[in-house]
Amino acid sequence: MNLTTDRNQDVSVVRVNEARLMYPILSEFASTITGLIGAGERMVLLKLSTLSYAAAPTVGCVMDLYRQATAAGGVLKLAGDQKRVET
Repeated sequence: MNLTTDRNQDVSVVRVNEARLMYPILSEFASTITGLIGAGERMVLLKLSTLSYAAAPTVGCVMDLYRQATAAGGVLKLAGDQKRVET
């Protein structure tokens, strides 16, 4: 999976550099974000500007990651999502 992670001040920025996010790479995506949350990162920003298609399991995965971040006292936000992905 083409995924990059870097920090901007106290925010972990995760860039998804894929056009489609679905199985089998969805599990690697989820593991990366879960790892950040588990390591104590409280502010995670998902940059989705290259993502043009997200299957239904992707939406469920992002919702689960959001719940994990919130339960850990953190925040998970999306940025740059295309209209088709947002819908």
